Amino acid sequence: MTSEHIVVVCPACQQPRHADQLISGKLIPPEVAVQIAHQHPDWSPDQCVCEVCVRQGKAGYLEGLLEGPIILFSQRKQAQRDRMRAQNDYRVNLKESWKSGI
Repeated sequence: MTSEHIVVVCPACQQPRHADQLISGKLIPPEVAVQIAHQHPDWSPDQCVCEVCVRQGKAGYLEGLLEGPIILFSQRKQAQRDRMRAQNDYRVNLKESWKSGI
């Protein structure tokens, strides 16, 4: 019987998988392993993990990479809006000051 016919349970997701679909946790990049462990707290890199869990871990890692710039971008946009409002408030206050004769 070859390994492709042997069905085992993935230690991370607890789903039955063919043995040839499991990867040693030691071969997985540490940043991906962190994501897998976050998604499956009972799993450790000392165990094997299925290809599905590795793909989900990679997706979580990439999502985290993209999330940072998006947050920074929206913070910059908000800061720009705040500056524009402050400039507008200053102009309005300046006009009011001139009107009232200050």
